[in-house]
Amino acid sequence: MADIKSLKSKLLARQGELSEILNNYIADHEGKQTVESFIEVADIAEKSVDDFLKELELSVINQEVKEVKAINAALRRMDAGEYGICLDCGNDISPGRLEINPAAERCIACQTKFETEHATKEYNPSL
Repeated sequence: MADIKSLKSKLLARQGELSEILNNYIADHEGKQTVESFIEVADIAEKSVDDFLKELELSVINQEVKEVKAINAALRRMDAGEYGICLDCGNDISPGRLEINPAAERCIACQTKFETEHATKEYNPSL
């Protein structure tokens, strides 16, 4: 089994980084939506680029929120003594996989199967 203390430290460090990023995003964008809604964009091309950049930024934020949720779930599994056990098959998740992705919920075989079954445009694989 992988070194739980080391992996927990990694998870907590990443959780802290993501919390700081998300808090900074919120602080930087408080009130901007209402202000921006009153500012008219010069032309349709500029509006298109502006909309694309906003969607891209929100997509990145959504990924960071998903990562925070995965980290929180991994920390709960650690506290419950269930960390490193595949949610689907119940086998141990390889230490190498946990080292690379400490928030992993599934072994590689089950994660591959899960991603194949749940593949959509909006779904971003973790492998």
